[in-house]
Amino acid sequence: MTKLRNIDAVKKMLDGNHRTQTKTSVSLNVKEAPIKREIGERWTDENGKEWEQRDGYKISVTKTLDLLAQHRMPEHCPNCNNVMAKKHLDERMWRIHKMCFDCVIDMEHQLRLEGKYDDYEKQKIKENALAWLRDAEKDVEDLVNAYKYASFVNQDGSVEKWSGGLSPEEFENKVRGEFDKFKTDFVAKLG
Repeated sequence: MTKLRNIDAVKKMLDGNHRTQTKTSVSLNVKEAPIKREIGERWTDENGKEWEQRDGYKISVTKTLDLLAQHRMPEHCPNCNNVMAKKHLDERMWRIHKMCFDCVIDMEHQLRLEGKYDDYEKQKIKENALAWLRDAEKDVEDLVNAYKYASFVNQDGSVEKWSGGLSPEEFENKVRGEFDKFKTDFVAKLG
């Protein structure tokens, strides 16, 4: 019986009437054409995720990525459009002035010609001093925390608590008081 069915199926296939040949399939798989994006273009997908097109790939945009992009030195100087990083000072000048070393030299030369260089120099010195002061404030905080938690673990596992004759609160008040006095004098001398 199965041989007769097989022969019958082969005959129908040869005639083009077999059920597998006349079966109709319907599909709803509609594929949209890919969107061509330009390098640097940003968009938000249907899920609310932000993307940025790079050279040959796309990348998810995050706050960290935006922060890094703000501080990353570009390939070309925004002022003169020359290639940056040929000189070792380009990267440093980019962090400070957001332009290449040659443009900084031109800008400072122009300030000298206009008689504004002394004010510019004083402003830069003041900015550097205030940045140093912010770092010193962090050092004071580290010093206070180190005094609060100063201890030593011995070989046998016992812990010795060290103190310098002052309670942590007294030490903190003394250090912060002296630093605040220094800070006030320092800022006053800056003008």
